[in-house]
Amino acid sequence: MNPYLVPDEDSEIDISELVHYILRHWVPVLLSGIIFACLLGGYKVSKALGQSKTAMIENETEAEEENAAYTAESELYSNAGMNLKTSAIGQNDYLSHSTLMKIDPYNVPTADAAIIITTRTKDKTIAPLLANEYRSELLEGEYLENLAESTGTETVPFLRELIDISAGSVTGNAMVNASDNGNGQSVIVSTGGQPAVNEAGQPAASDDSDSDSIDIARYEVRVTTVGKDQDQADAILDGVLEEAEKFGKTLADNYTFKTTVSDKRSYLTVDGDLLSRQQSFYYALYQTNDYKGKVKSYQDGLAKPETTADAAATGLASIDKKSLIKYAGLGFIIGIFLLALYYTFRYLRNDRLISYSDLCDRFILKDMGSYDKSSESVSMIMANLRNYAADVKRILLVGTAGDEVVKELQSVLKSQNPDGEILSGGDILTSSEARLRLAEADAAILIEKKGTSRYSEIARETEILNNADRPIIGIIIC
Repeated sequence: MNPYLVPDEDSEIDISELVHYILRHWVPVLLSGIIFACLLGGYKVSKALGQSKTAMIENETEAEEENAAYTAESELYSNAGMNLKTSAIGQNDYLSHSTLMKIDPYNVPTADAAIIITTRTKDKTIAPLLANEYRSELLEGEYLENLAESTGTETVPFLRELIDISAGSVTGNAMVNASDNGNGQSVIVSTGGQPAVNEAGQPAASDDSDSDSIDIARYEVRVTTVGKDQDQADAILDGVLEEAEKFGKTLADNYTFKTTVSDKRSYLTVDGDLLSRQQSFYYALYQTNDYKGKVKSYQDGLAKPETTADAAATGLASIDKKSLIKYAGLGFIIGIFLLALYYTFRYLRNDRLISYSDLCDRFILKDMGSYDKSSESVSMIMANLRNYAADVKRILLVGTAGDEVVKELQSVLKSQNPDGEILSGGDILTSSEARLRLAEADAAILIEKKGTSRYSEIARETEILNNADRPIIGIIIC
């Protein structure tokens, strides 16, 4: 288990958490309401003044303008109602096509299996590297489009909602023999990129009785799928495993390894995360329909003006304060609702790093400070570095903030910390050099960039560092 991730039971999404997330952004939400109130209130004032001025010129023209004002007001409500209707249609469309929204969270048809990657190389980092290759291919591969069509999930995004892939090491090592290739190096006997194995699934011993023994590294890629019924969940799992088998053949030219599918099963389970997600979605849909109904009631409450010139002139002679308050109140409600709806979808779909407070909701990481190139930010980072890692000599800087930022921080921290060695690693997810530097370091610091780094990438970074037994001192946000 990754010690840097917040446990699922602590990060469960529910309605109260969604409301708290929106309330944390109460300033822009309130400003949006005030702006819309001013716009609609100002619109009402300007229109009333214009009508009053026209009333003094000609009663007949005043009556016509009042009719025009009624039409404009009606169109204003109609436009607001159409916007809300469009939003509701989009949400209902997702609800009608997403398999995930139709699954009973208390009886979730589930299928899963483990792809065991076995390698006999002395460099044990190849096994987790292969696991990450499998995970990336199975989540992003071109095969997903055909699989979505064949399993009735319509689109790839809807299909991805039903697939969860995780990777982790398998406890326990075994010893096998390797033959000598005549150059003083041990080689593994294999066929077609797959190591020779016995009936028990263990690598077979070489005929050379004087050969050395090497460790076996095993890594597990666990694939879990859900569906509207058990047949669909099983079909999706079979499609993913079939792609995994094809993908393994393409990797055989570069690596010597063996894959085995084990622990394949089908069952029903209870999914609390799915229940919370469905509740959040239905709450947002309820809000949309509720405000749509309120806008319609305001529109229905509009009074059609009288047709006589005298009545029109009388009605436009002064500004109706109640109408002005009504317009301002409606604008305030619409402004708050639209921005709250934006933050709702941002909360459900966002994967980018927003702030450290949002980061704390998902990870257990120490805040080393925010780096903005100022001396104050550097002083804060150095103070935290001395507090959290006074005895660590070799520190590796890794993260997705960019190589330039990582190298710049390396230079700054080196000048401030002459007793310790600061290593620049860069993006540990894609850089082989960063992986090699990991072996030289005693601990690591994550360097992430607000608005660019993704929570999923940070989770993968912490997983890699945790698997390599390299403690994470903390995180610096740029």
